[in-house]
Amino acid sequence: FTTMGSVIVGGGARASGTVNARGRNALGMVDRERLCNDLTNTSVISALVGGFALSSLQMFSEHENKPTLDLIIYVLTVFSVHACTCATLTSAVLYRVVNALDDDRLVEWAKEKRWLLLLPIMKFGMGCFVYLASVVMLSYRDLDEEGQEGARWAAVVIGLMSMSSVVMVVCMIGPELAAANVQRASFGIPAVKHSPGSIRM
Repeated sequence: FTTMGSVIVGGGARASGTVNARGRNALGMVDRERLCNDLTNTSVISALVGGFALSSLQMFSEHENKPTLDLIIYVLTVFSVHACTCATLTSAVLYRVVNALDDDRLVEWAKEKRWLLLLPIMKFGMGCFVYLASVVMLSYRDLDEEGQEGARWAAVVIGLMSMSSVVMVVCMIGPELAAANVQRASFGIPAVKHSPGSIRM
C-alpha cells in the first residue's frame, strides 16, 4: 500500500512525498530495496575476489626462505583475502539488520549508521586494489626466464592499466555518489515538527 502526505523538512519547508510498504519514498532517498541490493552486490563480488586471492596463496612455495618479492606478494594477497572476507561478512550482517528493521526506523538508522553501511564497499575496494597489485607483481616474478622480457613488461603494463582504470572510474563517479549522499542526508530524516496528517519518512 502507499500513503500520501506532506513532511516538514529542515527549517520548515514542506515537501510532498510518497512512502510505500517497502520503505521507499518519492524523494528517491533511503529505501530497504536499495540498501539490500547494495549489500548483496558487495557481498557477492567480495566473496569472488577473496576466493581468487585465496587460491593465489596456494601457489607459493613452502620453503622458509623466500625472496623479498615473494614475501611482498604473499602479504598483499593475505591482506586482500581478509579485506574481501570482512566485506562479505559485514554485508551479510548488515543485510539482516536492514531486512529486520521497521520502515519507520530504517531511514533514521541508515543515517545514524552511514559509516557502517560504507564499511563493506570500503573494505572491498581496498582488498580488490591490493589483489590487482599482487597480480601485477606475480606476473613480474613468474616471467623471469630469458626471452620473456617483452611478455613480462607487457603483463606489468596491462596490470597497471587495469588498476588505473579502476581509479579513474572511482574518480569519475565519486562526485555523483557524494551528491547522492548529500541529498539522502538532507531528506532522509524528518524534522521534529510534523503538520497534522503528515507522515514520517
